[in-house]
Amino acid sequence: MQPIPSGQWRGSPGAIATLSAAVDIERAQLVWLPPGQALQALGVYVNVGVADTDLRLGIRADSTGLPGALLLDAGIIAATPAGVRALAITFTVPAGPATGVPLWLTVTPQGTNTVSLVGTVTGQETRDLPNANSALLYHGTVTQGGVTGALPAGFTPNGYASPGPAFAIQAA
Repeated sequence: MQPIPSGQWRGSPGAIATLSAAVDIERAQLVWLPPGQALQALGVYVNVGVADTDLRLGIRADSTGLPGALLLDAGIIAATPAGVRALAITFTVPAGPATGVPLWLTVTPQGTNTVSLVGTVTGQETRDLPNANSALLYHGTVTQGGVTGALPAGFTPNGYASPGPAFAIQAA
């Protein structure tokens, strides 16, 4: 897997959809990144900006195909205006195979109002996740409810969904 060139952005692949994201639900989307890749920004695409709600962004390790231990709680950013809402981060992808390291990017709306995010419904990272129900065509997102304040150290999956949030990362 080739590293992302310094300063360049990479976004979630796939067809675009709208995602209505309720507050206090952490949504995790799988990505594969080169080992040792340094990142300087993490963002998510907001479809319609909304007041009184923030977006908490994070990165989690993979735990046998599901989100695992918290690697980075990037903090919060307002869910307005529409467009890419990004936070500066300092993060280096852990060591792993040259073919790529699986990580989970997360977004958790926190506050008062449901947020309309840009979502993706297909793409190389979207696949049927373990234990997902068969009612959806793709199960690219794993959810964890009841997340207020800082992201918890662990992730307890309580749902699967599609579309998944459209994330953006920037290489350092």
